[in-house]
Amino acid sequence: MAVSLGRRYVKGWVTIGTLARRPISGGSPRIVCEGVQEAEWAPDGKNLLIIRRVGGLHRIESPIGNVLYESRLWISHARQSPLGDRIAFLEHPIWETTAPLWW
Repeated sequence: MAVSLGRRYVKGWVTIGTLARRPISGGSPRIVCEGVQEAEWAPDGKNLLIIRRVGGLHRIESPIGNVLYESRLWISHARQSPLGDRIAFLEHPIWETTAPLWW
């Protein structure tokens, strides 16, 4: 199970926390990554797709550490296709708003 520890409000609609994994059967969470905005399981069921901000840039990573997309604009709502070959997400012109950037 993936859990967010210490989740905190940043600005507007943005919250971040520490991503951790915890066995469904119980036990202590194991920290995976700091400063994660969103996370979801990749189609393989082993890795996670995450959104986080690093060095002023917003990133989509999967597996964690492998940058798939990076932008100065705020990214949210990333979802991976069932085959894992495509990612849909929203890119916002203003960091704390929910209005997406339409191309």
